[in-house]
Amino acid sequence: FDARTMGSAGGWLLLVVVVLCDYCALLAGGLSSGKGFGAPKKKKKAQAPKPPVTVAAPAAVTVVAEEDQAVDKWGLPLDFDERAESEPDPSIMARCRAEGPLPARFFANQTPWSDRLEVLHCDPLVLRVRSFLTAEECDGLIALASSPRAKEMAKDAGTFSKKEAARRTSTTWYARFAEPEVAPLLARAAALLEVDWDRFEELQLARYLDGEQFKWHEDAVPPTLLRPGDGGQRIATLLAYLSGDLDPQNDGGQTVFRDLGPLRVTPVKGDALLFFPAVVQKRHQKGEEAYFPDDRTVHAADPVRNGKQKWVSQLWIHEGPYPPTIFRHDNPRDPDHLRNVLTRFAHPPPLS
Repeated sequence: FDARTMGSAGGWLLLVVVVLCDYCALLAGGLSSGKGFGAPKKKKKAQAPKPPVTVAAPAAVTVVAEEDQAVDKWGLPLDFDERAESEPDPSIMARCRAEGPLPARFFANQTPWSDRLEVLHCDPLVLRVRSFLTAEECDGLIALASSPRAKEMAKDAGTFSKKEAARRTSTTWYARFAEPEVAPLLARAAALLEVDWDRFEELQLARYLDGEQFKWHEDAVPPTLLRPGDGGQRIATLLAYLSGDLDPQNDGGQTVFRDLGPLRVTPVKGDALLFFPAVVQKRHQKGEEAYFPDDRTVHAADPVRNGKQKWVSQLWIHEGPYPPTIFRHDNPRDPDHLRNVLTRFAHPPPLS
């Protein structure tokens, strides 16, 4: 090597030494200050855990963890929680007669049904219609359910969803409107509510054996399932008791309205239970009036016990004409047939 080559190599060596010294100084400064590249990460101060958000539970409702006990859509355990019944307020009951969904004349002895109506609850209105059917008419409907003329509902069929079917353990049959055994019930329902037959849903006949029940449910159609031309909302439920030899203290089988006390209705053969599962409300956007489910009418059929049976018929009335879905050509439209049936059966039978 010559001097010129040595000078060039020395220059490069000097440059490398300078860079290394600067790097070491930077590294040393970072370690001493706790900042910069290569500095150890500071540990974050531990924060106290935020308190859980609590929501006040509705009155008389026990909040239960879902993993511990199954709850229904209203937040109640599927098993009924016993509570004391409340006594109706006489002043409210009097107002109910004038302001309820039925015309005031029903409570003023101005219709054949006025002396049959027993107000069980005012708002929402729940009525017992005494001696709606005769004992023979009840027996005829029970016999119809056991005949080939009735169509049994599938056990896993729910009116609105499969989830609902799991709540019901009873057996249900559909009956044609044209069956002779059905005529008295339909004629009296039309006369009592002053509506046409074409607003009736298919009649259902239900049997509850020992241990069978229908857990908490509501009868109104979920608004999301309503479609044009399907009759609209269910606005009335008429439940007729076809049997009534149940001791309410020992045999169960009562119809229970959860949020009305609770209100417990003991089956009496031939009596009917009438209530209104939907109420008229205004749509906020359009200002129109429409029927919406009344959640206060949530109810259940208590389990039947002691080897007894319970039979009921179920009839729902829609706000408009309802197209049959089980028996496609069932709803009778013949004026002569309707006139004959209404003439024979529209008036209530003698009080038992």
